[in-house]
Amino acid sequence: MRILIVDDSELVRRGIRSLLGKRTDWLVCGEAKDGLEATEKARELRPDVVLMDLSMPGMGGAEAIGILRAEFPDTAVIIVSQNEPDVVRRHAAELGAYGYIAKGDLTRDLVDMMERVGGNDRSLPDSFYLSRSVRAVEDGRGVSADRKVAGGERVQKGLAEAWSSVLTGAGPRDHIVQLYQDQQFLNRAVCRFAAAAIANGEGVILIPTIAHWDAFKSRLKDEVDVKAAEERGQLTIVNADEFLPAFMRDGMPDSPVFLGLAANVLSRARGEGRYPKVRWWGEMVSLLWERGDIAASMNLEDLFDQVAQQQNMAVFCSFLMDNFDREVHARILPRLGENHSHLIPVEDYAGLERAVTDALRETVGPDESRVLEVELLLRFPGPFHMPRSQALLLALRQTLPLVADDVLRRSRTLYQAPH
Repeated sequence: MRILIVDDSELVRRGIRSLLGKRTDWLVCGEAKDGLEATEKARELRPDVVLMDLSMPGMGGAEAIGILRAEFPDTAVIIVSQNEPDVVRRHAAELGAYGYIAKGDLTRDLVDMMERVGGNDRSLPDSFYLSRSVRAVEDGRGVSADRKVAGGERVQKGLAEAWSSVLTGAGPRDHIVQLYQDQQFLNRAVCRFAAAAIANGEGVILIPTIAHWDAFKSRLKDEVDVKAAEERGQLTIVNADEFLPAFMRDGMPDSPVFLGLAANVLSRARGEGRYPKVRWWGEMVSLLWERGDIAASMNLEDLFDQVAQQQNMAVFCSFLMDNFDREVHARILPRLGENHSHLIPVEDYAGLERAVTDALRETVGPDESRVLEVELLLRFPGPFHMPRSQALLLALRQTLPLVADDVLRRSRTLYQAPH
């Protein structure tokens, strides 16, 4: 059985390799340190099994799994993650993975999982089993055409909404930024983030305007008991229009005042220790951006990043911002890359992948586009975890700005076109 190990930590890869080395019929055919390298190695080496981390620089595991499941439906992808098991189980099911193993349980569970994969054993325990319809085997390792079609549809949906796994799996010190123009996308993203926190037993702070809270609440009620979460102190709502002026001084955030107010909100959200893990979403940075106060908005993002690091919590913010705008790519995204770990640039990742790939091919030709993709993504991995296609747009901006302008314009047209 040929195995590809994908993790950005050499220590983790070495540990997995050591555990697998106990069996002479298992071959580690390759290793990769990010999602992009994983897809390239998979095409070259054709592994039977891919052991995939989720959080990696550049292309993350969720996007890579979507690509692998579409191109190699017979390859078993197993997620190896340090995130909460229930969260990872949901991600794996959405993405069509075979199963998952917590990194802390590798010594106990890895060999057992691999033996079951190698033997096509369908009797996986509930703690492992994730996707019966995608992984069902009818004859040896064969998969019927109907199942491939159905699996492909799920994979495309998983890739299109890969942002969902970023939000549900948000961990301590993650600082996620979303660009949106559609109110419904904002509603879906914020409610996904908040509902996952409540389901995981975490505290969650939302800092919306009154109008946005009204929109969120009606949707969030479909997933959680909002009133009960507020009453037990797990859900804290603060009016953004009132909170923002409380720490602004002469058009800029006053750092000590903001940090003091944020500490008070966090203390309340942690409920005297009932909710030690807390997530925070807010739109105060976007309110400043929308007013044209760009310097103040970016300064406030720096302060939020400081809070995320010091308080060991996940922070998520959303900007009413056009991802296909030249100035956003030239000036704003590089600045946001200084204080964010993840970028959600659009709602439909699969659509963005198609649009950018076709736009680059139309601009420079098919042969040159393939060379550019590989060279740019290897040389310029980008400042965030983000979709591969977004990383390519930013890499083009750094190296070939005139080509980047043309590709960005074409990408907008292709992304917005019906398909």
